[in-house]
Amino acid sequence: MSLQDLKNAVVELTPEERFDLEAFLQHLAHKDDEAYLRELDEASERIAAGKGVSLDELRKMVAVLDQKR
Repeated sequence: MSLQDLKNAVVELTPEERFDLEAFLQHLAHKDDEAYLRELDEASERIAAGKGVSLDELRKMVAVLDQKR
């Protein structure tokens, strides 16, 4: 499948499917980034400990997603 075929297929996706695809592509872009992976591990540990994510961290995550749109 060519890149153009993929682009054509993406146009047919629902907004929810495009959101999922965007999250997957973002994951692929960062999957080998040690700092990013460390940050995810730390966030996961906080959530598991019942501490969740701070409002500032949530705002940063939303800002990153907004920049991608």
